[in-house]
Amino acid sequence: MFNNASNIDASRSNFTENHSDQFNYLYGGVIHGNQSNYTNIYGNQILQNPSETFEPLRKASISTAAFDSAARYPPPICLAGTRMEILNRISSWIEAEGTQPICWLNGPAGSGKSAIAQRVAETYAEKNRLAASFFFSRREMQRSTTQHFFPTLSLQILKKFPSTRQSIAAALDEDDTVPTKFLREQMKKLVLEPLCAMTERPAFPVFIVIDSLDECDNEHLVIELITLLAQLIRESPQPFRLLFASRSESHIQKAFREPSILSMTLFLELVTFDAKEDIRLFMVRAFDGIYKNRHMLMDGVQHPWPPADELERLLQKASGLFIFAATVTKFVDSKHEDPRDRLQIILNDAPSTSGDTTFADIDTLYQDAIRISNNDDLTRRVLGVVRHVSNPLSIRALNIILSRYISTSPAFFRI
Repeated sequence: MFNNASNIDASRSNFTENHSDQFNYLYGGVIHGNQSNYTNIYGNQILQNPSETFEPLRKASISTAAFDSAARYPPPICLAGTRMEILNRISSWIEAEGTQPICWLNGPAGSGKSAIAQRVAETYAEKNRLAASFFFSRREMQRSTTQHFFPTLSLQILKKFPSTRQSIAAALDEDDTVPTKFLREQMKKLVLEPLCAMTERPAFPVFIVIDSLDECDNEHLVIELITLLAQLIRESPQPFRLLFASRSESHIQKAFREPSILSMTLFLELVTFDAKEDIRLFMVRAFDGIYKNRHMLMDGVQHPWPPADELERLLQKASGLFIFAATVTKFVDSKHEDPRDRLQIILNDAPSTSGDTTFADIDTLYQDAIRISNNDDLTRRVLGVVRHVSNPLSIRALNIILSRYISTSPAFFRI
């Protein structure tokens, strides 16, 4: 095209050139054979690199929200051999035909929802059947809002199903501010229409994992997000499986109890699945690791440690919460203290006398960690900052703030 030509006015024109094999217009495409690269011309603008079309989408998406993002490492995980009952139940739901397209896994804080969501995402990614994932987090501003949800989903779906690229590119060419529009417009242009236009016919449903929905900062937008995803399922020609994991907050309950969504949803309450033996296995392995790593200090201590009766008392205190088990083992595994002494601090705490014991013992555990701190001034400063900030801070952020007042290092912020 235009061989040896000069003085060409290409304004208000739109054309492409194709050599030999076919060219690939879309982001991520590869040129093969004798193909030439090409130029797209829109109005008076010459776009040399077609991938620039997708730049607004990439800027609006959040790579750290994916299940395998390095920013989430190490992610919460299920210990091998644990949570098998709930994992098998979720797997059966995914594989079943004619079942509800939505599953809401709900449970209290610290019950292991994120670890289960992570395991499911990893399992189906290994099978090449995970279309997308989004793990909300109040610890990261961009992951605590719905604004980046659909752009992130769109970019992941684009990579999973390449034939959606043309529809997404057309939407961005028409209006590159689509990723900043209302959620409804984002869903329609960036996800629904591309899925309707895709030519792949996957053998399995489009599977998406969405974790920690309760950590999104706007309750009304959370309700809207759930509503829009239900609409996506109804209007898309592709079969879906959407796994949500969150606390059972009232606004989330309200969204899933809407009659149009209720019939589409499988409700799994994590508290109905007995986790005691899983927590026992976790503690046994964790304490065994402490025993072996501190073998010189533990010389003469009978193995297995702790003895069965003490382990049983810890399980009683855990009340089915994995976060208690994880916090206990971290607390006991202090590099500066005798693990036997740390364990006795926990065991000697008086049992809770309140009506609700679910979080009473873990509250006591945190109080113990604060009480035995060897730097009272630093502890007060840390707690003061945590108490008054509007959003939770990372360990690194706390260290940066407090280093202006105290000469310290991140090691001070570890139990």
